Amino acid sequence: MTEATRQQGTMHSKFAMVDGRRSLVGSYNLDPRSEKLNSESAIVFDQPELSGRLRTAFFDNDLSYSREVTMAQAMEFETPEDVIQRFRKSIGHLFEQHL
Repeated sequence: MTEATRQQGTMHSKFAMVDGRRSLVGSYNLDPRSEKLNSESAIVFDQPELSGRLRTAFFDNDLSYSREVTMAQAMEFETPEDVIQRFRKSIGHLFEQHL
């Protein structure tokens, strides 16, 4: 995607780079719903060239569209001061095991 067409959104990539040689790429979500209901998969490979290409794609492209989340912002999400946000979070907890 070019910069002109990219829009704000959430990256949904799932990959891990371990040591420059080994990487994991897949659709696997680490949550109860995915484990029980969804068809998830992942590939682990030991190939330095492919791992390097994955690293380059992440650092040279995807990371440039990211924003830093500070500890204060994370804590505000965890324990919101805003009454509406607290209410929304409490409603969300009712459905947590199904999400």
